[in-house]
Amino acid sequence: METDNWHKFKKLKCLSTRRWWGTNLNLGGYLVYLMLIFGSVGQISGQEKIKQEMSRLWQVETSTDVKPDLIVTEISNLKSKDISKKLCAIEKLGKARDKNATAELLKELKAQKRPYIRARVVEALSVHQDSMTVKEIVNLLKTDLSADVRFSAAYSLGYSKDESVVPSLIETFLNEKEAVGVRLQASNALTNYSAKEEIYQCFLKGLDNLNPVIRVQSITSLSLIYGATDKERIIPLLKKKLDDKEESVRNAAKERLEILGIK
Repeated sequence: METDNWHKFKKLKCLSTRRWWGTNLNLGGYLVYLMLIFGSVGQISGQEKIKQEMSRLWQVETSTDVKPDLIVTEISNLKSKDISKKLCAIEKLGKARDKNATAELLKELKAQKRPYIRARVVEALSVHQDSMTVKEIVNLLKTDLSADVRFSAAYSLGYSKDESVVPSLIETFLNEKEAVGVRLQASNALTNYSAKEEIYQCFLKGLDNLNPVIRVQSITSLSLIYGATDKERIIPLLKKKLDDKEESVRNAAKERLEILGIK
């Protein structure tokens, strides 16, 4: 089963635009979708493969390919009525890691009404974030009416390296009214931050969530963040989930324990 799913992933990652849960299945979407596939059936070793591959893809997607003299051209294309040209400009300006490019993307974000395009702008901003950009993205995560935009905001904040965003990501993950895809993306973002106690408490609460997908995600996140450094707390928690009523949760706990050397 794991081998089959891994082959599906290798095909899936070559696709540029797929709609899933109201979000674009791009780099951020791949990981959440695949965490569901592997996590929900307890295939945690598959998750490790995916994280390694996603790390490689992230390096490819964020590589700078816009020369300074072309930034002006892309800023002009950003204002184009041609959607494909606009989307291409958004992507290239994001990769440019240029202050002027970032400023223009923020202007587009505030002026743009279409959620799909705003979401792409938010993702592009993940490459180069200053304090103003981070503040804007956090606000979108909390207040935007589009799940697509909130999803992209959670994805983007995973790369901000600004510890001040952690409370907002925790709030999103624990929000029962939030779309599951957005919650999972917030969880993935949290794994990029230091092992703070507040993050531990967040996933501790997630272990008892009514939704088994959230419980599986909490098992995975706790293991990834704290498994190597805080086994005394993590192992008893995982053992307790071996009695969970859902098979997917039991399998996730069992395989995580095996990874930690507990048979």
